[in-house]
Parts: sequence; structure tokens; C-alpha cells
Amino acid sequence: MSRARLTRPRGTRRTLAVLALAPLLAPLLGAAPASAAPNTTKVRPATLEESPATSVPHVVGRTIVEGEQETRVRGRNVLLLGTVEPGAHVVSVRRKKAGEAVYQVRLVRHDAADRTLLTLRDTEHAIAGQDGSTFVVVRYLFRREVSRLRAFALPSGDEVARVRQRGYPSVLDARLSDDGGEVLLGRYERNVTSRWDLGTGKVTRVVGRAGFRADLAADRLASFTKDPYEGGCTVVSSLSDPDTRLWRSCEEAVETFSADGTRMTTTHILSDGIGPRQVIVREDDGSLVRRYRTDGFFARSWFEAEDTVLLDTRTGSATGVVRCVTRDCEVAGDVGPGDPWL
Repeated sequence: MSRARLTRPRGTRRTLAVLALAPLLAPLLGAAPASAAPNTTKVRPATLEESPATSVPHVVGRTIVEGEQETRVRGRNVLLLGTVEPGAHVVSVRRKKAGEAVYQVRLVRHDAADRTLLTLRDTEHAIAGQDGSTFVVVRYLFRREVSRLRAFALPSGDEVARVRQRGYPSVLDARLSDDGGEVLLGRYERNVTSRWDLGTGKVTRVVGRAGFRADLAADRLASFTKDPYEGGCTVVSSLSDPDTRLWRSCEEAVETFSADGTRMTTTHILSDGIGPRQVIVREDDGSLVRRYRTDGFFARSWFEAEDTVLLDTRTGSATGVVRCVTRDCEVAGDVGPGDPWL
């Protein structure tokens, strides 16, 4: 996230210019004090009480934390893609191979040796389905303006399907089933959300909006009416009835849904960089539950339960996963040192 360096104005004109710009900058920087907005909690990890770590798996450095269980991961740039079962996780890591850096998809178990499922090529990236049954590898072939998608079963790592698509789809969620399974795809350049049937190989249209967040189990889809940098807005709907709008916003975008789909976290629709300074929890119809703000940034938000949100909070003085139930917050686990970026 870029940060403007403000200096003291020397004259009236500059003062008026800064005041005129303040309403435009505030949503992007999240700079307004907590007291300026109702239903707002200021999150400061250094001042909160510590409590037991969450059982929802997450990464701290190179370690996967799952309640009291910690699993060290070999490699750098550890990204947790998904969880197959308690103690068994799929990660993407950067490793050295023949003196060169490569990215691998690995199955990491707490009580067994790691296993490499796939070594990724250039322009390939992997996304796991939220139920832990599959992961999908996408490779963009820019010169041909097409993409190659391959789906793999977990925990075996066996390829189960592949398809080529024009353009550059993003994988929103995926799952295997007895009849093959499905992968949800969002495409900005075509402004469409599609479903790839892993059994038949067919790709069919879901709705004429570009999906950017989805949860198959929760039956929820968040999509853009068009590019948000060109005035697009967020629409939240069910996947089973995507033409019926549950909520619409031209200021916020969905970060994640709760497991039952009744709540969601949102950030500013143009949030970019290392992370936003504000995360909002809403009901699926847009009703406000609580705003959370910090002096640093939130690296991630997700739900521990339908009424409990977890905020990976980074400030200059302390870091930690903060557990909040409306206005009451505590650190889930240990408080860490300040973030080096701040």
C-alpha cells in the first residue's frame, strides 16, 4: 500500500487543497480515527490479551499453526493453499533446485515426511479448493491469449481433468465429487463467471459478471459489474440464483465469506499493496456488523465461526492473529514483533 508523506503547509492555498483532498484520500488510506465512525474497533495487538491459538490453519513465517500444533515447512515464500484434513496441508513454496529457484506444490503433514505434488513452470500458479479435495494449476500463455487449466485430486496429486480457455480466467473455488466435480472461474476481460464441469469437461456460463470471490459450500458469489477501476461495483449473490442480488456496493469488495455464507468481510474496492487498514464485517445483505481499523495493515481476514472473525494484524510495534466477536478482541496465540515493512 502506497503511503503519502504529508508535510506542514506553508500557506492558506495549500491548506485548502489538502482539506479538499482529504475526503478522497480517507477511504484509501483508512486514516480516519476510530472515534469518527460508529461501530468501529481500533485493533492494536500490543495492547490485547493473549488467548489460545485458533484451530483454523494459518501461516506464521515458515510454520503452519493449527491450534497448539505447529508444522515447520521447508522452503521460502510459504503460501498455504488448503487443508486436506487436520495436520495435512497443501502449500506452495520456493525451493532451490539445481541452483535455480523453483516453486513447488507440496503436501505437508505434521507426523510424516513432505511430498512434492508438482513443480510449477513459469507463469503457472496453483489454487486449492476450500474443501481440500482438489487443487487447480493455471498457466497463462500470453502470446496465444489462452490459458491452460489442470485439476488434481488431493491428497494423491493425480491429474483428473484439463481444459484450455481463451483469455485469462481466475480460479475462485473448486471441489471434487462422485460425478467429477466443478471449478468456478472468473474472467475480467469477458465480464463473466463460468463453471468448469470436471466430469464432462464443459465450461458453461453462470452469470454475466466477473466473479472474484466464491464459496461453493456456502453457495456465495461476489462479482464485479465491470472493472472497479472503471466504475465497476460489487454484487453479492448466491451461486444457485446468481441473478438475484443480495447486496451491492460501489465502495467495498468482499474478502471472504463465513462457512455458512451469512457473513462476509469487506475492504475498500480499490485496496491494493501490502494490505488495507480497515476491514468491515457485514451480513450477506450488507447490514453492518463491525468495522475494524489498525495503524498498520491487515494481511488477511477469515472466519473462525459465523460470529467470530480473525484478523492477521501487522503494526510497527506488534503483529498477531486477532480474534474478534463484534467489539471484543484478543490475540489468538502469541503477540509477535513489529512488521519490518512498517
